[in-house]
Amino acid sequence: KFSLKRIFHYLLYGNVEVCPGNSVLGHNSHRCLGEHLSMVESTVMLSLLLHHFDWELVKGRSSLEDLRQNLLIFPADGMPVRFHLRK
Repeated sequence: KFSLKRIFHYLLYGNVEVCPGNSVLGHNSHRCLGEHLSMVESTVMLSLLLHHFDWELVKGRSSLEDLRQNLLIFPADGMPVRFHLRK
């Protein structure tokens, strides 16, 4: 059942049990019509960043040593990255 209150609660507190599915693009019959366009735009943006910039980890490999886990596995420090425009 769609509930705007559940979505706001999920966005504020990050409680997955309160709002299952992808609350940003919706889920089930409330899925966003632009979901596929959004995925294409994200893919194009990432490919442009990879093509035009060199990336480096700010803290080197130490970002990958302290990992946290919820539904995903991720670095505790957020894995900060520096971008340098390629010449």
